[in-house]
Amino acid sequence: VETVSTVPESIKENQGYYENRTSIPRAATVTLGVIQVICGVGIYFCTTGTVLAKEAAKDRNNTDFNGAPSDKLRGLKIGALAAVPSFAVYICVMIMRFLPTSKVSDWFFWIYRWIVLCPVKPIVDLMTGNASKLSASPVWAVSALIIFSLLIIAFSYTMYIICYNEDSFLAKVLYKSAKKTDNSRRLGRR
Repeated sequence: VETVSTVPESIKENQGYYENRTSIPRAATVTLGVIQVICGVGIYFCTTGTVLAKEAAKDRNNTDFNGAPSDKLRGLKIGALAAVPSFAVYICVMIMRFLPTSKVSDWFFWIYRWIVLCPVKPIVDLMTGNASKLSASPVWAVSALIIFSLLIIAFSYTMYIICYNEDSFLAKVLYKSAKKTDNSRRLGRR
């Protein structure tokens, strides 16, 4: 099979040409990226949020019924501990960015993009120019990836505080208060 970049003006009788598309259309790429970010972040929030909600509820019960001291910064501490592995891997990526290019650094960057930053990989690809190799990504883009470690801490703290305070915005919207708020006046003795 012969491959040509452009269709010639004259085609032989027994010969045909078909277009070989090797790239995904731009709209499909954007849609795929948006769906991946929504699903990845949703799964991340559901899995970590469930753990944080259980811990917050357990701490709230211990505070209310067992006299345990209240520690509202526990969510911040949990988030800081959860961010340590991703921050350590990020430091390794930054160190490898300034070392000479090697297969090890490219594989490490690939693992970092696909496994550590999987929920936000399309955003990372936009920041790094979809670089598949660490040496091809801009230094400023790699240094901006620390934002995701800080977002882990912020999310953990916020989720813990919401669950500790038993704030359920959805419940407040969906359910009516049990308190009777009937202020209407009745005529007569009823």
